[in-house]
Amino acid sequence: HGLHSVSMDDITSYSGISKKTLYENFQNKEMLVNTIVQQIISKISKYIRVCTDISPNAITEMQNISSYILDLPEILTPAFIRDLKKYYPETHLQLRLFRINSIMPFIQRCLQRGIEEGVFRPDIDKANAAWLYCWQLQNVLEGDTFFPDLRMLISGINDLFLHGIVS
Repeated sequence: HGLHSVSMDDITSYSGISKKTLYENFQNKEMLVNTIVQQIISKISKYIRVCTDISPNAITEMQNISSYILDLPEILTPAFIRDLKKYYPETHLQLRLFRINSIMPFIQRCLQRGIEEGVFRPDIDKANAAWLYCWQLQNVLEGDTFFPDLRMLISGINDLFLHGIVS
């Protein structure tokens, strides 16, 4: 129903906790929303840190992060992000800064790794490629256009990106 329409009463009813318990941990809904977004950012950060270590090469690393990103719309739904942007702009800004300061540099490092391994095109502008990839995903998650199958669309973006960078 959207982030804005969910009340603290709805949250307590759904989670089976008392209002007192909820308010002992979160003074208001904004604090709760901010905590949720921080946990999402933390979870993605942890995956990014291990992604390089679990990937034997840059292609696998890009496939691993692409697969991980494929599941994001289950958590960061377009309605959630739109409401976040409209009603909780400071928290939305944290999400955007995370993309700029963590996701984009990760992609750039992966691209550099692939260039060094000889599997990605050496003429890639790493900063522009990372920005374009993130911009496409942002438009899918924040855009006003309805897509019946976000996973299929994100999978297509991932495939196009990989085909564009592989030598």
